[in-house]
Amino acid sequence: MRKYHIWQLSTAILLAIFIILSFDLITNRIEEIQGHAWDFVYYQDIAQNGLAGNNHLVSPYAYRYLTMLIARWLMLSLQLSMATAFKYLTYFGAFFQLMGIYALSRELKFRHTTSLALMLVIAFSLFHIKFLLFDMYRPDHLAYPLLILALIAFLRRKYVLCALISAIGLQMREMLIIPPAICLFYLLLDWRENKSDAKIYLQASAILIITALAVILPRKLIPVVFTQQHLDPLNDPKSILILLSNPLNLKRNINIFFALSAYALPLWLITTRTRIAETWQRIKPLQPALIIYTILMLFLTMYGGADIDRFVTYLFIPLILFVGHIINNHAHPLETIFMLIATLLFNKILLPFPIWDFYAYLDFYGGYGDRVNDETLKRFGEILSFILIAILWRQALQPNAKKQDRLQP
Repeated sequence: MRKYHIWQLSTAILLAIFIILSFDLITNRIEEIQGHAWDFVYYQDIAQNGLAGNNHLVSPYAYRYLTMLIARWLMLSLQLSMATAFKYLTYFGAFFQLMGIYALSRELKFRHTTSLALMLVIAFSLFHIKFLLFDMYRPDHLAYPLLILALIAFLRRKYVLCALISAIGLQMREMLIIPPAICLFYLLLDWRENKSDAKIYLQASAILIITALAVILPRKLIPVVFTQQHLDPLNDPKSILILLSNPLNLKRNINIFFALSAYALPLWLITTRTRIAETWQRIKPLQPALIIYTILMLFLTMYGGADIDRFVTYLFIPLILFVGHIINNHAHPLETIFMLIATLLFNKILLPFPIWDFYAYLDFYGGYGDRVNDETLKRFGEILSFILIAILWRQALQPNAKKQDRLQP
């Protein structure tokens, strides 16, 4: 039995390595074209000059310093170029992320084959692996896997450990605020059952202190010269008006809807009302966590910057939960195969980023800021086309699909 588990783990490791190496071969690099100066230049600055004495730090990039300081440490200790240091971090982060997805899937009791399929689902999303190979100077390399680790700790009811992992992740991405919030809610549920349990009070206090320090200290100790954060009352009190203006920005809302629809394409391709309803019942103990996670992510997306398409990728946890249950309990194997192929094609995994044309680059995926044009409509059409084909494919497989559903527990 032990050898069987080792074989399963070995398969997952080999798949992760294959994904990373094959994606690396077909992905161009952002630095191949000179003259572009997007937000990655602020991350490069931290890696090059550190935080101490750096008088050109900018919010929010300065508060996502940890990945950059790790790259700086690699540069100084191993005498590496910046590009090489970030390349090592990219490979490590991608492997850590993919294996984390496998570990989380097994933690959720999904089959080995389902867990491998979920690794591919997330890998075939444009921004989890391919984009980070294209633009290596990002904080997300370690933020994704740390989010997974934090949620595994939550599933095992190790709430303080979850908060500690999230505190580290908060030095990379703001989305790591979500796991501690979920832990606090579940401690509240425990408190309603047993209000005299001192352990609940101690855990809740520890989580609040750890999380507050992780959020507040960087913003108090790291001086920034200006802010590019959309909602940043600390450095730009007038930005509080965005609380009203962003929800009223129709074009931005269209792109949020597009980004959510596009990212959840794997789910749309294999779901039915019956499957969703049954899945929702299966995950009943996790329903509050899923609701809190989704609401907080939608809030962060609404008031984040222009990279809406990348923000929504942090909804990969709900995506894993729903797609995993449907693959595990309902979907015909040929449905899953079609879903993976369609996801790969829709996300343009096999194509280079058109970095040579600024506007083509913005429209490559869609969902950027409030940029809505004919390409946006075309991408919506692609989503609907893939969904229609999936429905027809499911109907063609329906006798077998029904049999598959009956065979599942």
